[in-house]
Amino acid sequence: MARIMAIMIVAACALGVSSARGQVGTPEFEAWWSKITSGGAAGPRLDGVSLKYVRELVYIPPADELAAMRSRVAGHPIHPERFALEVYERRLKTGKPDTSEYQVWRLGSDWRLSKSYSTAELSFWDFASGPDGAWHLTPQKLTVVPQSAESQVGREVASQSSGMTLETGILITGGLLNASALRVDLRPRMITENRWAVEAVKVEESRTIVIRAEGGWDASEAVGTVSRCEVRIASPGQPDNAEIYESAGWEYQPRLGLNVAGVVTQLDARNQPVIRYRLVRVEEFDEAQFKELVRVPRLDTPDPIRGAVKVSSISDVRPGMATSWERQGATASESMIVAQSRMGAWRVAGWVVAGLLLITLVLLRVHISTKPGSRSSARSS
Repeated sequence: MARIMAIMIVAACALGVSSARGQVGTPEFEAWWSKITSGGAAGPRLDGVSLKYVRELVYIPPADELAAMRSRVAGHPIHPERFALEVYERRLKTGKPDTSEYQVWRLGSDWRLSKSYSTAELSFWDFASGPDGAWHLTPQKLTVVPQSAESQVGREVASQSSGMTLETGILITGGLLNASALRVDLRPRMITENRWAVEAVKVEESRTIVIRAEGGWDASEAVGTVSRCEVRIASPGQPDNAEIYESAGWEYQPRLGLNVAGVVTQLDARNQPVIRYRLVRVEEFDEAQFKELVRVPRLDTPDPIRGAVKVSSISDVRPGMATSWERQGATASESMIVAQSRMGAWRVAGWVVAGLLLITLVLLRVHISTKPGSRSSARSS
């Protein structure tokens, strides 16, 4: 570890020299830089723009590590590394990554994330947070909680929001989102009239952070790109931790006023590819469309993304909407349950009927008690 720390210190000195080279960017460049980095962990705003992308898990360990893993797993049907080994062997044999498709919508503090998988067991996994609450939808189950619910589902929805922000931020900032979230003072310099670079070191009590990034600049459009971003963190007693992003295929998106990368590859400390993000499309949407996207799904109304909602269980723990239902003995073609809006209406109707029944019983009791010959009449006389 001492050797790693020495390397980091030397790097700090070198970066201090190289950072002094080059020219300060124009006001237009500084405005673009601020737009993609000033949001910190929240990243640039995506209001009114939907990103659809594919996430490819491509990592395969180096040959020597894979051989060592095979030796450890051999002869042990139940081994903690067996599943990972099977995944790596499949990727190695087929040359194909494990893929999933994501689509993101955000407007203000409300959002929706739709994940689609190729497996039969779980074809999709959607999360959303809107005015009516936060919800989680799979082919089998719908769970609804208050937006600020301190429950497992509430925490899971919140964590999905963080992950969604990170991945869309990677496509828009080429990994600079991660760098800016570490609160490192990044001061880019123009190394040519259409190329920029930034190098910075932050030494903390328990770790040293080194950031290097570079990219392009289009003065005519006043917008830039990020070709490579490298974040390395060294901590005493810990292996060197690094996240490296290489980006290409940038295209300008007028609604965002920014470029979005067509493909971003995340590499580890040894420059081994780990994850690849491929942009499918960018779409604009309006408030009316967004209202339908984040609305709590109903069983009598098709969801704008998933179509007919045919879940086998519903759990709604919002105040005044407590509902727990499981499908039993129904066929797939049967109407499984009335819409949640109707459930709410029936709840209200039930209370009204109960109130009317109580009033009727009271009036009946009063009528009987005042009838000649009744016990109360006898007592009063």
